[in-house]
Amino acid sequence: MTSVRADTPFPTPTGWVYAGELRPGVMLFAGDGRPTRVVVANVERPTSAYEVKMVMDPITVSGDHDLVLGLPWYGTWIGPQKLIEERNHRLTHPLAAVKRVVLKLPDRADLPLDPWVYGFWRVLHLPDGVLAIPARLIERARDLVTKAGLGITREFRDRDMVYLTSDELAVALEKIGEWPAFHPDYMRTGVEQRRALFAGVIDARGRFMNGVSVETARPVIEATAELAMSLGLRASMPVQGQPRVRMSPHDAVMILRADELNEFLHGPNRPGYRTEVPYMIRRAKEVKPAEFVQVKTVDSSYLIGKAMIPARDY
Repeated sequence: MTSVRADTPFPTPTGWVYAGELRPGVMLFAGDGRPTRVVVANVERPTSAYEVKMVMDPITVSGDHDLVLGLPWYGTWIGPQKLIEERNHRLTHPLAAVKRVVLKLPDRADLPLDPWVYGFWRVLHLPDGVLAIPARLIERARDLVTKAGLGITREFRDRDMVYLTSDELAVALEKIGEWPAFHPDYMRTGVEQRRALFAGVIDARGRFMNGVSVETARPVIEATAELAMSLGLRASMPVQGQPRVRMSPHDAVMILRADELNEFLHGPNRPGYRTEVPYMIRRAKEVKPAEFVQVKTVDSSYLIGKAMIPARDY
């Protein structure tokens, strides 16, 4: 069984839990993104440990056990020690394309506000009930707001921006309440609802550079990266400096600005962009052993760490 440090986060259908909090019966996600149940969560103290840095936060694994990642590359990785022995080979070459893992959860019928509208409003963080739309996109935006069941009570134009006020939007936001990022119900709902939430975020703050990037407050950035990972996109963000998340584009990333994404991907003189960014192992170093937890699930697989890396028992 894989053994990880007790402070390693695992995604669950209701949010995040640390390895040290796992008990038999707790629900995690299997390597294919479906919920699965923990059957073993044993505490141990290994004789050695290794920190492996991939795409998001590093994962610290026990040197007494092998970590087997469910990635289609070079066969099976047989543990961090082997990685260190082949440092020059394994740390300088990206891995094969990663099989996208999408968290598979049912839709929620009790969301008080359309996910796209919520994502769009949240990252701009305007006063309750107000949306700021570029004037050239106002017709599309009105249609999206109307389809969301929201009425427009006031419209104000200032240069190239149009500000829409909706009393229904203000009421729905009051029901959702204040959150540092997104309400948990929106982060763990069905695929299409999460995709709509993500599209609202990208429509409001998306930038085309080397891929798609978003800049906003750090709690929202962290939640946006998590949202991207839950939809099978690869995302990364800086530990320090400007809060930003970069991710691989996807045909369904945007709704309001879908034509801009299409131009970026397929326009003249565009070579196109890989929609799946490979994992890159950036470092693997030995660290001091601490309290670790052996984990096993019904499916003998699980998603591990902030990057939701698929791992399996062996």
